[in-house]
Amino acid sequence: MTGVEAVQAGKRLYRLVMGTTWKGKWKAGRGNHRTYPRGSTFLINPGQGWHNMVHDLSHYCHRLAASR
Repeated sequence: MTGVEAVQAGKRLYRLVMGTTWKGKWKAGRGNHRTYPRGSTFLINPGQGWHNMVHDLSHYCHRLAASR
């Protein structure tokens, strides 16, 4: 998966699950980083693969939805 594909998929998944868009920036990361927001930037790591990206994003969305 490329960085552009990962960011597009992350945006679509977040919008689908949360019903709204992320208000900050989206950025493709690299190295030993997980998919998780850092401040106002949502970092998506395409190197971790689809499964782990979706897994990490779902944990964040669940935690955010539970706090509402």
